[in-house]
Amino acid sequence: DYLRGILPDYMVPVHYIQLDNFPLTSNGKIDRENLPDAFGVSLGSGVEYIAARNETEKKLVSIWEAVLGKSGIGIKDNFFELGGHSLKAARLSALIHQEFNVKISLQDIFSESTI
Repeated sequence: DYLRGILPDYMVPVHYIQLDNFPLTSNGKIDRENLPDAFGVSLGSGVEYIAARNETEKKLVSIWEAVLGKSGIGIKDNFFELGGHSLKAARLSALIHQEFNVKISLQDIFSESTI
C-alpha cells in the first residue's frame, strides 16, 4: 500500500517471495539465475480468466504470449502483472504494429495494460 502511494501502478511489484537467503555467485553477487521464478509458481492473479472472443483478441493473446513467454493469457490479465516491463512493452508495440498495421504508443500500453 505504501508503494502504491508513491509509485505508478506498473512499478509496484505484484508478487513477493520470502527467502531465507539469496543464492550467491562465487563472487558474492546475487545469482539471478538461481532465484525462484515468481511466475513459475501458481500465485493466482485474482483476475477471472476470460478467453479471447474474436480473431483480433486471439491474435493479441498470441502476441502477448510470445512477448511474455507464457501461455494461457486471458483478455483481462494485466501485461505488467504477468512480467511485462518497458522493453517488453516496446516489443509488444512493434509486434502489434507489424500484425495489425496500427501504431500503439508505449503510453497507451502503460495506461491500458489489458487486452
